Amino acid sequence: MNRESYAIVLSGGGAKGAYQVGVLQALAEMDIHISAVSGASIGSLNGAIVASANDTKDAYQRLDQLWTTLGETNVLEVDSMGLIHLLAMIGLKKTAVGKLMDLGSSLFSKSPLLGSDFVAEKKRMLENASLLKDSPLQTLMEHYLLPEALAKGLPLYISLFHSYGLLEDFGMGIAGSFRWQEIFGVDTPKSEFMHVQSLPQEQQTSALLASAAIPLFFKTKELEGKCFADGGMGGMAKSQGNTPIQPLIDAGYKNIIVTHLNDASLWSRWDFPKDVHVLEIRPQEESFGGLMDMVRFDPVQISKLKQRGYADTLYCIGKALGFVKTFQKLEQHKRLLEVATQASEASDKLRDQAAMRWKSLLKTQG
Repeated sequence: MNRESYAIVLSGGGAKGAYQVGVLQALAEMDIHISAVSGASIGSLNGAIVASANDTKDAYQRLDQLWTTLGETNVLEVDSMGLIHLLAMIGLKKTAVGKLMDLGSSLFSKSPLLGSDFVAEKKRMLENASLLKDSPLQTLMEHYLLPEALAKGLPLYISLFHSYGLLEDFGMGIAGSFRWQEIFGVDTPKSEFMHVQSLPQEQQTSALLASAAIPLFFKTKELEGKCFADGGMGGMAKSQGNTPIQPLIDAGYKNIIVTHLNDASLWSRWDFPKDVHVLEIRPQEESFGGLMDMVRFDPVQISKLKQRGYADTLYCIGKALGFVKTFQKLEQHKRLLEVATQASEASDKLRDQAAMRWKSLLKTQG
């Protein structure tokens, strides 16, 4: 029996990404083959594991191990220097002292002693401050993600948001969390999409971490001369960046599973071509947690999210595939009926021909 084959979109949501472990578990049990992956934020990190796995069952097992470790390990290590820089930046941003510092930077930029490169570097360090270090998460990714397996694995696409600066990015993230774009009718700039395997191997981990760099919590990453942050922030009005189906469509995939980490996601499958068959997995309960829960890697919470992802996938995908299989069975029965009807008609024709021959023979002998 041929397995069902789908590309998969893994939306972002920070620590709520544990939900996607349960999704993969259910898909593995339903023997659904994954042909390509696209992810945003935590979905890009989970997606890298999925893309480098041998099959769906292996992807589930690897993700399960990773998230178990995330629950047992302190991956949220405070960046003390980043915190100091952050407090300094917030405290000086709008004060007279801050303005004097900007003036000093302008003067120093013209000084042959320090030069503009020095001032630019110091400004960049201040602007790229963060509350948390990403080194623990990077260590885990390097342990669970083998570059060679990823290079030979499924096509992996991720979303990245071109950073506008720490406070600006954070403001857009807050606006998205409270869905101000619906109230005020505004939107954030769109995210960019990258094919991970097309990047140099030494840049791939940085690209994945950039896609998951929640503003304020984690630092942006520089790729090809540009700074990128959490890919889920782009095009918030319709979750363009946080639910990156477009690169899969552009690559020619027609059967796609889309996972959401928010039951009220603004993303709509009706915004895409009708010949793209989309199966959605949305949380069947009310939205869980807020902004802080996106960095809450609690083992109890992780376990609950895994179970919810598993149950929701069985409900959403199982129900959808049930309709498809029922339709396929009906079509099959219809074809069998047509064949049987044709066979009956042929049989009736042969019978009539035989009867005609008998009548002709009897008439001749009579």
